[in-house]
Amino acid sequence: MVKKSNSVVIIHGATGSGKSTQLPQFILDHYVQRSAYCSIVVTQPRKIGASSIARWISKERAWTLGGVVGYQVGLEKIATEDTRLIYMTTGVLLQKIVSAKSLMEFTHIIIDERKAGAGILEPASCGAEGLPAAETAVLETRGAFQPGNLLVCGQ
Repeated sequence: MVKKSNSVVIIHGATGSGKSTQLPQFILDHYVQRSAYCSIVVTQPRKIGASSIARWISKERAWTLGGVVGYQVGLEKIATEDTRLIYMTTGVLLQKIVSAKSLMEFTHIIIDERKAGAGILEPASCGAEGLPAAETAVLETRGAFQPGNLLVCGQ
């Protein structure tokens, strides 16, 4: 697997290619098959996007919304301690980072539709200088930016 030998992996994908829907499910399935813990957060720029995608995946997988997959937008949180894949707005993630001063709550962070100047993850901060603004970024947060961590940016 690529992530085991590289500290940063960059993937470009067109809009609609599954960066915010399929990729998180692949990561989740990988960990579930190995009976390993994971907690994946996927940010969306809009509340409707976060809640709609979480509903769509829970329906597609025949999961109860708020169980394995959930969402948090503003003050509304449909998730439990058992939630392994949570969709939230970028603002909610920023609040979590500021209040916790750590990203250790999550094993993977997927930032969807990241634009230059968004203030969350700029290419220069992850050793990817000169990349165009990306639509999606994924960061495996355990020991941030050490070998084995995963960063994915899509275009």
